[in-house]
Amino acid sequence: MGTGTGNFCIGFWYYMNVEGDNRFKVNAEHTLHWWKSAEFVSFWSREGNTGYRWRHAYVHVKSNRRNPRVTLCFGVFALYYVLN
Repeated sequence: MGTGTGNFCIGFWYYMNVEGDNRFKVNAEHTLHWWKSAEFVSFWSREGNTGYRWRHAYVHVKSNRRNPRVTLCFGVFALYYVLN
């Protein structure tokens, strides 16, 4: 990645011991083509029941955007985080 682009690592803990539609994704803004606006690309995801314990994950995100927005999506909710 070039200078000024979003190349970083996110570390977090997650717990997915529930039944039903159970998904968790980390998405970040990325421009796939110069003629299009930024789109969100998935860099990590998990589905299903992962058991009765907390798990730790590191996600390496590469984006060609300078300050990409990152979303953490789980179930039907999404948390937005803007990198400074």
